[in-house]
Parts: sequence; C-alpha cells; structure tokens
Amino acid sequence: MARYVVLTSDMPIGGQRARVMRDGFSVIALAFPLPWLLFNRLWIEALTVFLVMICIGMLVSQVPTIGISLSANLALGVLVGLEGERWAIAKAKRRGSREIGAVSEAGNQDEAELIAFHHYGTAPTPAEPKSMTANPAAPDGAGDIMLGRA
Repeated sequence: MARYVVLTSDMPIGGQRARVMRDGFSVIALAFPLPWLLFNRLWIEALTVFLVMICIGMLVSQVPTIGISLSANLALGVLVGLEGERWAIAKAKRRGSREIGAVSEAGNQDEAELIAFHHYGTAPTPAEPKSMTANPAAPDGAGDIMLGRA
C-alpha cells in the first residue's frame, strides 16, 4: 500500500492550494525511467539518469557482456522506481510547498484526497455561482442580462 503526502502552498492572490502526492514504488518508472522522469518534469534527475545510462553504455562497450548491461540498467530502473515519487515531492517542496501530513490508509489517490481533506481541512471551498437572474434591488430591467446589441 502506498503512502500519500499532503502538501500545501500559498496562492499569489490569497488562500492555499493543497496537493496529495503518492509516495511509493512506481512500476512505470521501473520499466521506463527516463521517459517517466521527463513526463514528471524532473529535468535534473532525468539528465543525471541519461548521463549514467551513457556511462553504462560506454563501460559495457569495453566489456561486451549482455549481463552487465542488463543488470546495470535494471538497477537504475529500480532506483528511479523506488525514489522517483520522492524526487517529485522534493521538487514540490523546493518550489515552496509545505508538507502538512501523510495518509497511509488509503487504497488509491481519490481515497487519499478524501481522507486528507477531511483530516487536515484543506479542501478547497467551492466558489459561489453567479446568479443569472435580474438584480432585485435594481429598477425594472436594469439588471437583465442582454446578449447582442440593444
């Protein structure tokens, strides 16, 4: 079962933005480490993994053994699979988010969000819908909505 981290950040206009991010093993990151890092916009980590892949390729070209290349790339994939989500959380913290808690009893992202919003009270308040009716305090026809030219 994955752990979910609850992060908040201040909005420029006011209020707070809450995010619930998964912190656990990623099978997709294991299978495709470099595309996963690029998709999650972890540019520095992606560059590092790319350079390590190039070094692995250069070392294996000197000793042409398929087992060494396969095991080195698998180890790199396991590293990204285990730590990739944590790197994404660290990036959010570098950008100003604060960790306010964690949810570990949720089965999926939706459950984690519900639990976090209930427990930490970070649910966004819904905006009041603007009424499309006439203003009752205005004189007759002053608050009517007109489309087109009058």
